[in-house]
Amino acid sequence: MKTYVDYAKKIAETLCSFGNHPVYGGRQAGSRAENAAADFLAGEMKRLGLQDVRKEGFPCDFWEFRGASLRVETPEGALPEIQPYAYASGGTEGEGITAELLYLRRGTEEDYRGVDARGCIVLIDIDMDADWWIDAPVMEAALHGAAAVVSSCSGGYAGHDEDTLNCQDFCGPLSIPSVNISRRDADKLKSLCRQGRVRVTLQVDNEVRPGGRSYNISGKIPGKHPDELIIVGDHYDSHFRGFQDNASAVGMTLSLARWALETAYRPERTLIFILHGAEEWGCMDTRYDWAVGAWNQVNRLHPQWQGKAVAYFNFELPAYQGDSSWYLASSAEFHSWSDRQLDTVDPPKDCYPGGIRRPWWSITPWSDEWSYSLAGIPSFINGFMLKADGSFADFIHTIYHSQYDTADTWNGEVFAFNFSVFTRLIPALDQSPAVPLDFSFRGKHLESTLDEDLLSAAGADLPALRQALQRFTQAGRKAWERAERINEGGLPASEARQLNETLLKAYRLFQDHLVRFTWSEEPIYPHQGLQKNIRLAEEALTRLGEGSPAEAAEALSGIDLNYLAPAFSREVFFRTMNQTLDPAARDRQFWGKGRVVSAVDFFEELRLLKTGRSLDRAAVMIEVKRDGIKEDLRLSLQSEAETLEALALLLEGLEPKG
Repeated sequence: MKTYVDYAKKIAETLCSFGNHPVYGGRQAGSRAENAAADFLAGEMKRLGLQDVRKEGFPCDFWEFRGASLRVETPEGALPEIQPYAYASGGTEGEGITAELLYLRRGTEEDYRGVDARGCIVLIDIDMDADWWIDAPVMEAALHGAAAVVSSCSGGYAGHDEDTLNCQDFCGPLSIPSVNISRRDADKLKSLCRQGRVRVTLQVDNEVRPGGRSYNISGKIPGKHPDELIIVGDHYDSHFRGFQDNASAVGMTLSLARWALETAYRPERTLIFILHGAEEWGCMDTRYDWAVGAWNQVNRLHPQWQGKAVAYFNFELPAYQGDSSWYLASSAEFHSWSDRQLDTVDPPKDCYPGGIRRPWWSITPWSDEWSYSLAGIPSFINGFMLKADGSFADFIHTIYHSQYDTADTWNGEVFAFNFSVFTRLIPALDQSPAVPLDFSFRGKHLESTLDEDLLSAAGADLPALRQALQRFTQAGRKAWERAERINEGGLPASEARQLNETLLKAYRLFQDHLVRFTWSEEPIYPHQGLQKNIRLAEEALTRLGEGSPAEAAEALSGIDLNYLAPAFSREVFFRTMNQTLDPAARDRQFWGKGRVVSAVDFFEELRLLKTGRSLDRAAVMIEVKRDGIKEDLRLSLQSEAETLEALALLLEGLEPKG
């Protein structure tokens, strides 16, 4: 075990040596550092002895951040130079931008009232967890003619200490430079702004443009049955050095490949080990700008994997202890099998005194496995992001996407445990002739999300829905039982091929028609988002009837993208919405295309509630849109019932006739 742990750490340390910024690193999409890292990783796969090693390119937008400086002049002389970190936004030319610095709090539309920001550099506070993503205030700043935005994380991220820098993906258009500085530096600048006018010079050596190229690196161990695949992988690009996110995961993938080769493991299915580029960011001016490499791999480079790959195992932060208990996230259909596999797994008490969390934890759009799952390849990922109560792990609020994601965070015991789990799970799945997908578990989960009172009030055909759901769940249970009998030797292994083809086809059909997400990229079924929107619209009407327009506005702000409406201008709100809704933007939506359930616009209603004028008119407008959501829900449930019937019919076709 120690050999593989040490090897993984060495791989991670070497990968972290590739960086575009001399101090902070960064392996951004299509950049020289990312491309050089790809060459290193391809060479390492060949050195290990993997077969058919490929470095396959795909188009992305190019991003390379090489450095930035912010200099302040005061009557007493120059302050120490600040070194910001840039988002995937504009750069500066020549001597940079010299302009007045304005502190405008959170950078909302209200913060610009009475302020002439034209040509100025704007300093704002940003909390991307509690409030909104960085692109909205940057769009607002550009709208008001600002020359650049300097932000500091007031909460949400970068909480390690007062000197923490942060970077996230940037969904805004390429317009003005946007950089992040520490809270300590921001506090100094705010103090100067309170004393009088402050002039600064901002230089940003940041190149963001179309026409880039990133690479996915893969190698394989051929199986006895090459018509089926198991894929194991992660991503190698990064913000900052990215030791945990995600160099240690690269170490995990390569260690698993090395383990399989050195133990002379002979897989039943071909094992493919893959390292993706452009995961953190890969495309300008889109809401879905991350996981671009994984989406390209399974949709453009190797679409033939769809229907052949029985599983994808993904890794993130496998050498970091995120909580006192450990969990495995997976596609719902894999939970029954994996939960049984974990029965005999005992985590080290020093790392995970709380043991293993047994409830199902879903995969999410926040990492590479989502693209594989949507393509019909059921997936797993080591649980790294959430605590037992569903809140973010401390790493996300402190070290995530900061300069402190270094080798100092390495926990060899955590890595060894994750390694031991996946050297058990991958062979166990590989040696199961039938893919152990339990659609009955999925059916029960879907049923638990139905608000039958609300659905009845919306006019949904509940008897038809219940009948379809019951039929789907029963057919799923029988298919699962058949897979179990095959894997236990009670039925011939030769029957597995047809079963697997049908199960994977059913899985893909479910993904296409019943897997959606919210505007915050949280996985849901279509009816869930509509149910929530109706509840919130009803609450807004109730609060308005009680004479509480502020509380009504709070409820409406929870619907779809409307959390931006009270804070930002019409142009920012609709530009952000159109990144998802505009047909012209569909080529830049990747794994997010068509996945948002609802896009109800309450911009005007929220403005009326904010001013306190025409409240009767606002109530009528809300009622009309609420009724529209109810109709959408009725139609959605009808479509869901039809899909469940089709899935049941497909799964029932597995039953022996006569």
